[in-house]
Amino acid sequence: MKESILVVEEESQVLKMYQDELEALGYEVECASSREAAIKKFRAHPTDLILIDLPSSEASQLKSLEDFLRMKRDVKLIVNTKCPPTCDFNYWMADAVMSRPTDLATLGETVRGVLR
Repeated sequence: MKESILVVEEESQVLKMYQDELEALGYEVECASSREAAIKKFRAHPTDLILIDLPSSEASQLKSLEDFLRMKRDVKLIVNTKCPPTCDFNYWMADAVMSRPTDLATLGETVRGVLR
């Protein structure tokens, strides 16, 4: 069975680029353009990994991570952010943090590393 990934990204071009790359790497990919849509999709079809764009580490943004972990404790989380990973301890819930812009090679390596 293929490993499944939920990609949460507001920018449609970036969302499509990530979807295409991850599917080419052999993953089953679900997409959501908002955190609200992602929570609904995840509730209906829990995935192995969530790649989520968090523009900042504000409490409202981080609540999404907590919500996903409450629904499935062993879900893997990758945060994609413009904020450097060293800027805030609040990303401790994530299995990995990628700084934007993220190139596709880094995306693939990070996802493979987290799913091992």
